[in-house]
Amino acid sequence: MNLPSSVMGAMRAAGLSPSIRGFSDEATVAPTTAEQAAAVLAAAAAENLSVGFRGAGTRHEVGGTRTYAIGMLSSRMAEVIDWPVEDLTIVVGSGMTVDQLEPMLNAKGQTSLLPTGDPHRTVGGIVAEGESGYGRLKHGPTRDRVLEVTLATGYGKVVRGGGRLVKNVTGYDLPRLVTGSLGSLGFIASVCLKLWPLPQQRSIARVDDAAAAYEQLYRPFAVVEPDTGSYVVLEGSGEDISVQASSIGARIDDGAVLPPVIGEPILISIRVPPARLSEARRLVIDRQPDRFIAQHGVGIIDAGWSKLALNQFVELRKDIERLGGSAVVLRSSGLLPGVDPWGTAPPTMAIQRRLKQLFDPSGICNPGKLPGGL
Repeated sequence: MNLPSSVMGAMRAAGLSPSIRGFSDEATVAPTTAEQAAAVLAAAAAENLSVGFRGAGTRHEVGGTRTYAIGMLSSRMAEVIDWPVEDLTIVVGSGMTVDQLEPMLNAKGQTSLLPTGDPHRTVGGIVAEGESGYGRLKHGPTRDRVLEVTLATGYGKVVRGGGRLVKNVTGYDLPRLVTGSLGSLGFIASVCLKLWPLPQQRSIARVDDAAAAYEQLYRPFAVVEPDTGSYVVLEGSGEDISVQASSIGARIDDGAVLPPVIGEPILISIRVPPARLSEARRLVIDRQPDRFIAQHGVGIIDAGWSKLALNQFVELRKDIERLGGSAVVLRSSGLLPGVDPWGTAPPTMAIQRRLKQLFDPSGICNPGKLPGGL
């Protein structure tokens, strides 16, 4: 390993044994505490060495594929730190995976509402990406359910923001800043999540027109239109669900399931104002995706292609941006060479740069992942 002796010494002093992993040029470490992570970040900042963060690695292409001088894994931070069941909150290490978390919560009649399409994804990774599951339509985005975050910053200090009680959140809103930051502010060590009770029942009904069903229903769990049809997801008692389904002339389909994660090598996330979703859907279909999933009322379409001509994607992105949205490349597998993952940088870039400077003054944390190459 060719890391400076000061960095190697900091790793050893923190009780860490570096190894070589694929996304690191020199060494990868797996801390067990926020303090260990902070010690490595402080040493890396002093030597101006980049540090990349990774959970399960299932979404490593988001923001573009990068290698870093040092890699930092959350795999050894997968414990439950605090779970006052009656408060409907839980504090977990960032390396906790969805398939570890959800069954445990479900056994107590609770759910995190985090995306469950890929069970190996970690809580820290989901929060860093800011992704929300299908329940976003009814229950709001993930950022609304992150109550507290413990972060090892780019300048080598541990900070905690938010509060574990929903009504006791004061001061700097670190949870909202960190959610969707793609690790650009520091290493997420732990997260406190607001939980929800499991519904009495959740059922899926097939509908002919997803857009019309969304307009007619009051707060459905989700209205999803994949390439295989259109569905509404309803929650409540059996009687409530029957009434809701009857009101739109739909019938419950006991065999229906929500569409699985798109696995095509090219994955594009279309994000538009909800009122423009139908227009965006037509633009996507014109490019003949192998699969797509549109979420009505949310304004998100995920589409997958096995092949997509570069000029087709460029035109699609232009058309989507004219609708006031964005076409984000979540995965390209090298098939869209030279394409910026984000497209036109948002007008808030100056604010993002100032925040990055505050939390990561040396610019070592997941550099280049944010829009504008930040």
